[in-house]
Amino acid sequence: MKKLILAVFFTVTIFSSGFAQVPASFNYQAVVRNSSGEILANKTVSFRISLLQGSATGTVIYSETHTVTTNNFGLVTLKIGEGTKLSGDFSPTNWSDVIFTKIEIDPSGGSSYSHLATTQLSSVPYAFKAQTVVDDKVDDADADPINEIQSLSLSGNNLSISEGNTVTLPTSGDASGWTDDGTNVKLKTSTDIVSIGITSPSTLYKLQAKVNIDIGGKTALFGLASANTNPSHYGYGVYGILESDAGGAGVFGEAKGTTNGAGVYGKTDDMNGFGVFGENTGNGFAGYFLGNGYFSHKVGIGTVAPGAALDVIGNAHISGTITSGTANVSLPIAYGVINTGGSVNNATNNVSCTWVTDHYEISISGESYSQTGYVCSVEALGISPVMTTTGASGGKLLVYIYNTLGTKIKDAFHFVIYKL
Repeated sequence: MKKLILAVFFTVTIFSSGFAQVPASFNYQAVVRNSSGEILANKTVSFRISLLQGSATGTVIYSETHTVTTNNFGLVTLKIGEGTKLSGDFSPTNWSDVIFTKIEIDPSGGSSYSHLATTQLSSVPYAFKAQTVVDDKVDDADADPINEIQSLSLSGNNLSISEGNTVTLPTSGDASGWTDDGTNVKLKTSTDIVSIGITSPSTLYKLQAKVNIDIGGKTALFGLASANTNPSHYGYGVYGILESDAGGAGVFGEAKGTTNGAGVYGKTDDMNGFGVFGENTGNGFAGYFLGNGYFSHKVGIGTVAPGAALDVIGNAHISGTITSGTANVSLPIAYGVINTGGSVNNATNNVSCTWVTDHYEISISGESYSQTGYVCSVEALGISPVMTTTGASGGKLLVYIYNTLGTKIKDAFHFVIYKL
């Protein structure tokens, strides 16, 4: 079969404004020739027209077919938009991107289409938007101003007109003061200070408040985080962040006077909440108290469920002595029971032990044991009379156990170690 050549013409028809209804189509003309350039006259051919959005390989937003007969000159004329619809809607008023027209043909008049060309629509073939004038019945010559009224709205620096665009107004020459963008109210510069009840605020603090507490239990600054039904979420009544290597405080509280008061007061009614929450991700302090600290309930370190006035989970390091009344109390750094084979039984979690040839070697995490820097008490747990001695090597405690004949043996024992 000889190949076909199409000479393709898009025609733009100018319609009179007198039409009551704008036709939703545009003209397409083509001259069909064979590969020798001869016109195929009076021949029935089929076309498939597809409109693609965005690019020559974009999404098909409309597709239709036409079956027509060429005239004596091989010319066919189609109205794109008025064919037999395959998919989509022919709605040019909703086109918001570049449109490409894909042309396919079956010279036998069937549905076995071959691709001929894909070209971009460089201009809108018809002023479809003018249809809105007909639909909305806008008549600028009438005497009624109501159908032409639009409203203006201002949000921050954004000025908008209804059914239109939004423009951003320039900021005035005053660089200080407040701004409201419709979502956030904020100060414009980093040097601004907010003070409430203070005539001459300090330049050290960005937000300052003062109240007269003599007229009742009032608070200068109060933060409240509303309850959340999702237990995995939590918020902060007051949240402070310090981003400085020069020192300072994210939240600073100071109470002056001789009666009861608090620089920072935190309260929670939630078992999973925090009255005051501090977090340290660097070399600073999650919480820092300059002066006395008071806790009316239990304090937990390493635990969220303290069982005593002070409950510590993990190792505790104390420099100095612990005083109870007028007596000094020295706490052991490690203790426990070692089984006959050298396994640890009921000991502090910083202890490990192994049996080596004729003695036990005990390691204490974070410590380098020596006979001059530590005091150790060891007692064998065997039934027969035995004797124990200790030594030190490589930072480990060495334990030897003897029977009545003076022979080194294995036996269970318990020990306590103090650091001098």
